[in-house]
Amino acid sequence: MGRFYLILIFNIAIFFLSEGFCQITWTQYTFENTNGKLGSNMVYKVALDPRDDGRTIWIGNRPSGTWDWIGGLTKYDTQTNTWTQYTTDNSILPHNRIWDIEFDSEGDMWIATHGSGLVKFDGQTNWTIYDENNSKLGYDYIYEIEIDEQGILWIGHGDPTDVGGQTALTIFDRVDQWHVFTAETTPLVDNTCYAITFGLDGLRWFGQKSSGIFSMDDNGTPFDPNDDQWTHYTESEGLERNTINAGTGETNINGDIWFGHGRGLGGDDYSPGCARYTDSGWINYLADTARIRAIEHDSQGNIWLGDKGGEESTGLWKFDGSTWQQWNTENTDIPFDWINCLTIDEINGILWIGFNGEEIEMGGLCKVEGLIQPVSISPGAKLPADFYLSNNYPNPFNPETVIEYQLPSTQNIILNIYDLRGNLVQSLVDQKQSAGIHRVIWKGVNQRGCRVSSGVYIYKLETASGFQQTKKAILIR
Repeated sequence: MGRFYLILIFNIAIFFLSEGFCQITWTQYTFENTNGKLGSNMVYKVALDPRDDGRTIWIGNRPSGTWDWIGGLTKYDTQTNTWTQYTTDNSILPHNRIWDIEFDSEGDMWIATHGSGLVKFDGQTNWTIYDENNSKLGYDYIYEIEIDEQGILWIGHGDPTDVGGQTALTIFDRVDQWHVFTAETTPLVDNTCYAITFGLDGLRWFGQKSSGIFSMDDNGTPFDPNDDQWTHYTESEGLERNTINAGTGETNINGDIWFGHGRGLGGDDYSPGCARYTDSGWINYLADTARIRAIEHDSQGNIWLGDKGGEESTGLWKFDGSTWQQWNTENTDIPFDWINCLTIDEINGILWIGFNGEEIEMGGLCKVEGLIQPVSISPGAKLPADFYLSNNYPNPFNPETVIEYQLPSTQNIILNIYDLRGNLVQSLVDQKQSAGIHRVIWKGVNQRGCRVSSGVYIYKLETASGFQQTKKAILIR
């Protein structure tokens, strides 16, 4: 009988492992249990430090006089469980309301403050502040920063009131070139830009507070507005709602564009959900169910969404292309349902959630293990501490494929596509990149953007330190 039970337990364990069963753990960090080092229970951004594969995370907080939350910037070393706080009191940080954090290819951090402009920080001692007084930044209120494939900062603005600010968008090459986009000088309707994402086809996408979504083709010359081509999408073009109020933008690995509508305006309690743009137009999800504030995607193509709908928030959602899953305080151990931001660490298999806490011990930051599948290394590839170039997926493919590679240190790299005769088909990457895992999508086109024919193609990774590796990709039309 004992042997029977041992065999039964063994078979049950094998079943769960084969089905991908994994226990989900939710670890909450708040202003209270970090002794105030997490500057607030209102977390608006979680950024993984690319210099150490996510060991260090940086957190942007918002102050609250009601609870004596100071806000500011928090650094958390996940291995030593060490918290470091940067505020206007102990650093050069000019404002304690942090809305966004992004890292460039050199490893510098760019911080969006909501009221004191743009901050560059190397994570150690060097701070640089760009504001309306000492630079050509269009407006000191910043909601979002994104960095494109050329290393250009795209900075979205918005006034804290509903009337809009003086600038919608600023771009900066991180050296000396600036350009400002306003409703007066572009087709943009108002001076807000709450969400930014970049299409795989080179288009730039912007969500406005109450005026829908714009795409813009800069024809490869972002600082020359004379050849910009704009397209405006509203409810007339299939959006559920024109508001992208406290929403976000995201581009999935297949090139689909996603925007969260965020909360309603003017006391409107309507929940407009989110919108997805495909080759067939706009598709709306979760209307009358959620006010999607945060959107992220993983390397499997799953979309992760967070609801920022106040007391009626519905928590965390996942969409795999056909099926929805939901995690909230009623069916899981998630500590709070009101979500401001999501960040996925696929190297370590962690989902970080930033909440919009409104009361003591509610909200803060959550580390979720068991939901995200860690990145797997292809058989025969070198250890993550070294270079590797993975097999592209899918392969064969049509119309596009993902190429993944890892760098152990920051350096210049070249990733090119060649035909079997050795002719260059397309240069995918030619720039300095930080250490870590990188992914790029080849859409089966050449340098001119024209589709190439079916066949076998070679992709080659070359680095400044002398590493070279090639693999084959098969395109089937």
